[in-house]
Amino acid sequence: MMVIELPFPNSANTHWRHARGITYVSKQGLEYRQQVKALTRGVKMPEGRLEMHVILHAPTRRAYDIDNRLKPLCDALQLAGVFADDGLIDKITVERGEIIKGGKCVVTLTLRNT
Repeated sequence: MMVIELPFPNSANTHWRHARGITYVSKQGLEYRQQVKALTRGVKMPEGRLEMHVILHAPTRRAYDIDNRLKPLCDALQLAGVFADDGLIDKITVERGEIIKGGKCVVTLTLRNT
């Protein structure tokens, strides 16, 4: 089992942009990916199927959809090398935590018994 504290993920609505028929990662999305990469340097899960539990601690009381935060988070963890492919995740649970100034995201990764 591995527990990682990360910044509060940006929304999928702001993570990607579309222009002239091209989809690309926004500046905000690139910055989030860089933060995750820096915070997880040297962190790698053993190979295998995974379970992921996420607690989202929003920075403010502003309403948000918890599912909109998952894809940017999973992609950032994969690109940082924490796991080889987010397709290895068989089960994800996500919950809304208490509001914390600055926000944060607590991710628990566990190898899944197969």
